[in-house]
Amino acid sequence: NPPSRLDKALAESVPPELHLTRSRIARLIAAGAVTQAGQPAKSASRRPVHGEVWTIQIGQSTTSPPIAQDIPLEVMHEDDDLIVIVKPAGLVVHPGAGVRDGTLVNALIYRCREQFSFPGAVDRPGIVHRLDRDTSGVLVAAKSRRGHIALSAQFASRCASRRYLALCWGVPGEGGYLGGFGGARFVGDGSLRIESRIARHPSDRLRQTVVRSGGKVAVTYVRPIRPFLDGSAALVECRLETGRTHQIRVHLQRIGHPIIGDAIYGGRARHLSNGAIQAAIAEMRRQALHAARLDFIHPADSRPMCFVAPMPFDMTALIACLNA
Repeated sequence: NPPSRLDKALAESVPPELHLTRSRIARLIAAGAVTQAGQPAKSASRRPVHGEVWTIQIGQSTTSPPIAQDIPLEVMHEDDDLIVIVKPAGLVVHPGAGVRDGTLVNALIYRCREQFSFPGAVDRPGIVHRLDRDTSGVLVAAKSRRGHIALSAQFASRCASRRYLALCWGVPGEGGYLGGFGGARFVGDGSLRIESRIARHPSDRLRQTVVRSGGKVAVTYVRPIRPFLDGSAALVECRLETGRTHQIRVHLQRIGHPIIGDAIYGGRARHLSNGAIQAAIAEMRRQALHAARLDFIHPADSRPMCFVAPMPFDMTALIACLNA
């Protein structure tokens, strides 16, 4: 079905390298920067009509540019086109609702201010993909326009490969249908392929949820690596075919194996008598999810790039307790 709102229709139509999210388009509409035949759109919720031509003035912004801040970064690689870092848990990627500074973007502006050409949206320059605040791991950002366009295209076309490590409750198995919302089945390499549609939760804007219709298609591959506590918990590798908000967390929760420590998606809803494990989970203060590997093609010379971020201490400490 075609989108029922103008902001959603425009977000699905613009080239991915422009990095225009639905929320940013809605702000641009409110600011009068989206016009048809010179007339500003009156509302982001206006129903679009097939064949309409809209103009978006991207130069106009409802937010001020982020400031430079001296925030330490663990850099794995840096050149004229891109920078690869290991993001710690707790670091927000870019300014947004309720977070105006102290983000990765503020740190990048400070570190790269002599070379950074600020490609992309004014409030998230250089950002071509994201990790949740409390997800650690490897992340790449663009420093040049060439880098931004090429990397954005790779993530949009699913050419960039992302692999995560997660600790979940139970051991994922053949899940069949997700309550009529999608499917989960094992594939040739021993991974569980989970497919569904994901959208923002209707009553909680902090959460995403699996839906029967609407939303966006999401596909996650989950491969069990090691069980713990007689199958009460497991270390799993997750590979993304798509990149939806909270995708891994939503899919594991939906098949009954939420990520340990994930307060939003049920990862704390387990009762253990082992005090050491309880203490390790409490000390972690986040979901046990780590972006362990990122593969992409370099924008300048098309050479394959591969980066692996070691598992952080809080997750290795929990594994030690689970394995004791």
